[in-house]
Amino acid sequence: MRGVLPTVWKERRTQRMRRLENEVAAGKAERAELRRRLELFERIAAAAGATLDDPAQNDAGATETPAPVPPSLLAAAQDPRRSGAPVRLDVDGSEFIAVVDGERGDPHEWWSAIRRLASRLGNAS
Repeated sequence: MRGVLPTVWKERRTQRMRRLENEVAAGKAERAELRRRLELFERIAAAAGATLDDPAQNDAGATETPAPVPPSLLAAAQDPRRSGAPVRLDVDGSEFIAVVDGERGDPHEWWSAIRRLASRLGNAS
């Protein structure tokens, strides 16, 4: 019986270590994917003329007026199970589809960024 206990302990320890190593590897892969998405978003924003210096300023340099966040965006942001959920938004008469990921964030900041991007896209056309 004494020889069985250390073997079981070692096996469980090995299983825990393997599970932790898998979780670390998955975390690194997710981080790399987020980094890739961020770089893509930054390229899109740069192509649209967006700057990250002062997000509260628009192209004319005036401060934006706060607008209420659409209920659909608030609902998607509050439900962590809806990872990758598309949300249809009406921004100044134009329809946009935003994809809400499982990452936490402030829907008010999202809405402000969406409105800024929409205004720049409207100015470009």
